[in-house]
This record gives sequence, structure tokens and C-alpha cells, in this order.
Amino acid sequence: MTTINKLLATAALTFIALAVNAQEKSTKALQAFLFEERDKIVSSTTKNFKDKYTERDGYFKFDELTFGQNGNKKIATLRETLYFDRENAYSYTVMNAGRDYDGNTSNVVWGANNENKVTFGSHNDRNYIVILIRDKENPEFRYCNALVWYENDKKTTVYVYQIYGRDPQAKNSSKNDEIRNNTTIRYSNGLIEVRKDDGSRYFINGNDKVVTTNGNQITTEVSNGDDSNDVITTNDQFIRRFGTLRLAMLTVDNGVRQSISQPTIASSLKWLCENYGKLLNADEKALCIKELRELRSTAIDSYTKGLLELAAKALQ
Repeated sequence: MTTINKLLATAALTFIALAVNAQEKSTKALQAFLFEERDKIVSSTTKNFKDKYTERDGYFKFDELTFGQNGNKKIATLRETLYFDRENAYSYTVMNAGRDYDGNTSNVVWGANNENKVTFGSHNDRNYIVILIRDKENPEFRYCNALVWYENDKKTTVYVYQIYGRDPQAKNSSKNDEIRNNTTIRYSNGLIEVRKDDGSRYFINGNDKVVTTNGNQITTEVSNGDDSNDVITTNDQFIRRFGTLRLAMLTVDNGVRQSISQPTIASSLKWLCENYGKLLNADEKALCIKELRELRSTAIDSYTKGLLELAAKALQ
């Protein structure tokens, strides 16, 4: 790759971090990746169409790339960008290679009358990240940005999907309105995390029952702690919130993927300690710092560890 091309690719990636439009982050990340690694593209398909009901333009784009043994490193930055863009999605699906295939898939339809379908998750030897983001200017339409990759015979194969078209659920009212009207994250075991506009979240299993991460019925919701109306005024309220987040951190590996929830919970703990740590007395601060350091030892990555360390420092 020439120096100019590298500079162009770097500029494109830099723009991702500056983009304010929710859809742009993941879309521009995919576009920058395809531009930088265009010499690795082995097949490419683009199909344009007009929606049957609105005459609005839609598209389906698919690219297949092949890398050597360094394929995972090549897509590391892209995976991270897609991961952080989950907060802007109304549906976010992650499935890891090596999981036990249980029949759970994510289907995305497209076409003039949504007559075509892409099924994600049917191969348990592949990794999937699928993001669905509504078009703010045209709420009946949605973007789908998806990344699929797997390793075989010392090479890494990568599929990139970019789809824009009418959301089949946009006008469909049914018993699943609670799921559709809030941000949802779907996990490969069938569990659905529902994030409400007030900042709270809970989990739903296949029977539409509210559950914790270990499958037991729950009666309280776990707040993410960053809602401006969610005010804590006493040390007892702080301790209760801290305990709830601590429990979520310790049980998140049972049913809900750690890589999705751990950083979110750690960020909530950091917010809690930075904004309300002054409510605690010396003994309570010492206890929380001790627990944060213990949680840090169970964190799955350096980013989560760093958030927990910042939370502890805020109480010192």
C-alpha cells in the first residue's frame, strides 16, 4: 500500500471517532476497512432497489475478504468500533465461534418488498457482529452493518454486509412492542437485554420472562447509573446501587457475554464513584475500594480494568 493510500485510510479511520451521526460510526468504519484492505477483497456484490411502498432507495452490499494468519489483527480496530457503536443500535447481536449451536439466528430482510433474507448465526464456527440502526430522518428505514469472520487452513475469511431498507417491524404492533420500542441486545443463547430510555435495563429469555443473567426471576432493574434524573442523595442509596452493580459484574459471565456487559457495568461504577463517592464515610469508601480492586482482578480486558481502577481512585 502506498504512503498516500495509508494516509487516506488513516484519515478515514480518524473521521470515525469524530462522526456524530449514530449510523456513520459503524458505516464509515466498514467503508474505511474495505478501502484500506481493498487488495484482500475476493468478491463483491452490490444490489440497489426502490422500496415498493415509499419508492425510497435501498441497497445491499456484500464483500468477502481473505487474510493470512494475521486476519484477526487486521479486523481488531473494526471490531472495537462496531462494539462501541452498540449504544446507538436498537438491536445488536454478537455470536462467537465455538459456541454450541442452539438454533438461535438473526435474520435481516431486504429488497423492494423485503423479499430477500440474510441469516446470521447459523454457523457455529464463525464470529458474528450485527448492528441494526434506525434512520433518524426516516424511522421506517434501518441500516444493517454486519461483520462475519472465521479462521480455516491458516487463513481468515471476512464477510462485510451493508444493508439499507425498510424495517419490517417499524409499523408492526404486537406483544413484542416492549422489545422493539427500546434498545435491545440479543445474545447467542437467546437472551435479550432490553435498555429503556430512562437508563434502566433488564433481560428477557425466550419465554418473554424477565430474568437475571443466571436465569432466575428478578423484581428489580439494574440501572446503568448515567441518567441525569437518577439522583442518589444518601450513602445507603450509594451502597445499594454499588452492590447491585457489583453483583451484575460477578454474574455477567452466566448467559450474557462478558465482552458486552463488563465494560458497561465498570463504566457505571466509575460514574457512581466519581459523582456520589463524597456521600460515603471513610469505612464505606475503604470497603468499596477493596471490592473494586477485587472486581478488577476478574475483568476480561485492560479497558474494563482501567475503568474499575479509576472508580477506586475516585474514592481515595
